[in-house]
Amino acid sequence: MLDPEKSTQAIDAYPFLRKYFRQKWSRSLLKKQTLFPDLYDFSEVLRLPTIAEMTELMLQRYSAYESSSDYFRHYAVLGDALADLTVPTLIITAQDDPIIPVADFYNLKLPPSTDLIIHRYGGHNGFLETLSGRAWYEQKIMDLLRPDRSPMNRD
Repeated sequence: MLDPEKSTQAIDAYPFLRKYFRQKWSRSLLKKQTLFPDLYDFSEVLRLPTIAEMTELMLQRYSAYESSSDYFRHYAVLGDALADLTVPTLIITAQDDPIIPVADFYNLKLPPSTDLIIHRYGGHNGFLETLSGRAWYEQKIMDLLRPDRSPMNRD
């Protein structure tokens, strides 16, 4: 996520996305609580209706951050955050991503070792080529991993 605060707000704005992410996170929290019952009781967190509210309570109870805004600010990837990146990197996104605004990608200062691909369509993690669920990026990753095409072999 580039700006996790904006992304959290976007997830909560779409009931389908909120439900999906909330269920996924809730399953994870329940597993953690089961493994560490002396450390965690997420019952109150799991009753909250939004990702933002869950995040806020989790941070209050289990972190040193003062607020979710403080927390999000510490791991946002904005502006020149990647400017000193020396490892060859490929970033793939879509203009129609409902969670991460494409404008945030245009505002990144990227080094020459980083390629940015912005598709017109693809949603947050779609990029589907067929109804069977094959995603465009799967072949792109395989192509990049071929020794003769690897970004590691760039001059």
